[in-house]
Amino acid sequence: QGDPIAPLLFCLAAHPIFKTIRDQFNLISAADLDDFTIAGPSRNVADAIKWLESSGPPCGLFINKKKTVIWSPSGQDLKTKFTNLDVSEDDRVTSISNWNNYTFSREDGVELLGSAVSKSAAFITTVVKKRVDKCIESMNRLLELKDPQLCLILLRSCEGMQKLVYCWRTIPPEFLHECSVTFHEKIKEALRQIIVGDGPYFGDFQSKLSSLPVSLGGLGIYSPSQILYVAYPASFLSTLQLQSRILQLSHVPIQTLIPMSLIDHVHRFAEMIHFQPNDRLQLVNNIIARGTQPFEEVPLPLRHLQLYMARFLFEYERSQLLLHPYILDKDIETQRRFRIVLNSSIDPGSYSWLFALPNGGLDQRMTPLEFQAAASYRLLMPQFDINSKCHQNRCKSNMDIYGYHAYCCTGHLHPRHQLVQNALFHSMSKAGFFPEKDAQVTCLGHRNGQQTAFRPADILMAGDDFERDCVDVTVVSPIKKRNLYEIVVGKAALDAETRKYDKHMIPCQNAGFGFKAFAIDVFGVMPMKSKQLIQRIISKLSRDKGYPQYKATAIVMRRVSIAVQIGVSRNIILCRNVSSDD
Repeated sequence: QGDPIAPLLFCLAAHPIFKTIRDQFNLISAADLDDFTIAGPSRNVADAIKWLESSGPPCGLFINKKKTVIWSPSGQDLKTKFTNLDVSEDDRVTSISNWNNYTFSREDGVELLGSAVSKSAAFITTVVKKRVDKCIESMNRLLELKDPQLCLILLRSCEGMQKLVYCWRTIPPEFLHECSVTFHEKIKEALRQIIVGDGPYFGDFQSKLSSLPVSLGGLGIYSPSQILYVAYPASFLSTLQLQSRILQLSHVPIQTLIPMSLIDHVHRFAEMIHFQPNDRLQLVNNIIARGTQPFEEVPLPLRHLQLYMARFLFEYERSQLLLHPYILDKDIETQRRFRIVLNSSIDPGSYSWLFALPNGGLDQRMTPLEFQAAASYRLLMPQFDINSKCHQNRCKSNMDIYGYHAYCCTGHLHPRHQLVQNALFHSMSKAGFFPEKDAQVTCLGHRNGQQTAFRPADILMAGDDFERDCVDVTVVSPIKKRNLYEIVVGKAALDAETRKYDKHMIPCQNAGFGFKAFAIDVFGVMPMKSKQLIQRIISKLSRDKGYPQYKATAIVMRRVSIAVQIGVSRNIILCRNVSSDD
């Protein structure tokens, strides 16, 4: 249990048994680990079950009779039929089963691995509705945690559409419309509860933005209606040739196995993303070809058809959101700020915090107010009243309703700087760069006439050309009190990094130290040299601790990313004159 190689070992042991059932009893069969499905004439199925009862236990394989369902698509009374079957003359069958311990179904269909097998639309709809209702109940229980940071992680990873995606992949869209609408509204309500505690401003724009992948600026909470025409066509076509072999239809031309209804769904998908007619037809042909061509002949992007289709859909929806009235109806300066938020949010440094598990020991726990502030600015939501003023004693400026003043207010920049400094320091410590925080040096500071006011180095780390390197941390905002021109992603951090090197490189070298600037903006975007420093920490952590590269990347990026977000959210909260613990 829990051993990653256990499923493979189980399959290796079970495969000979499964192959015997399929070949010697002439049955159509499939297996997903220990879930066996067999289909064929009644006598063959009954003999196969009897054989498995006697031949399975010596190999450690036992039939779970409580979970085994025997079903007839034609509605026959199979229990009576199986009971009345004569003793098999097949010498492979050495036991006669007690059929009273099995479940026999005469319904219009049967549930299989969480999906439905039936010709009845009513039965399929009932199965889906039952699963949707269970997911809604589970989602409501999730919200009782009262921890929005944890709730969002769980909703994205194991609740919401994660519980229903198998249904959406295996059941045609025409049976899912009603349930899709219902579940979409419930997910929207859950997100409103998580983001704003059921407060205002979480509207249609925020719901659509939340449904985008985090790598495209969303929260990764997919909408059931959104993927309706992606999941099923992609799953059907990606597995079509496998289905043909399992169902013993290899002699049938593969093109004839694609129903017209599925082709209609693919056309519907192409229409959703508003391609030009010629481009739309080419896209449809490319998608259909995924099911008809041998896998090795399929172009690389189409081999992962669901990702291919989803990428088209989500990139189109993101482009439409950039043209949404919610943005275009605002004044020009606010539009510029909205665009820099959206364009920065696709950078890994801007979204890694969304995957950081709440952990106070790692400074990765956000209070509900901090989480609300960080999520609200990512979703372009108002956070202040129109007549609000900044509550910092040294400021008292008028607040904009989105809280962008907090990014550049000089009254409270210290918290976010210190949080990022701590995150970088602990990451370096774990990776073995032997850092020292707030180290006393005589090379950093500013000159006033003949006197220089020195300050400690944020971090002093093991160097390359010098024994120790000074690391100067800075967190800057691309959003200023006035943004008169279009804001370029990453430029503010790059300019800050360049200024640091110009100012401190030579004084540090003269004092016997190397110098590194670590610059990051309030969204989490880093310039190249700062990224290189992060990458060095990741690489050394991976080598010294034996972590896979992806794990080391996640550890470092999430820690730095969430430090920025907590710092910025505390800036916003300080402008409200409330405690972040409230």
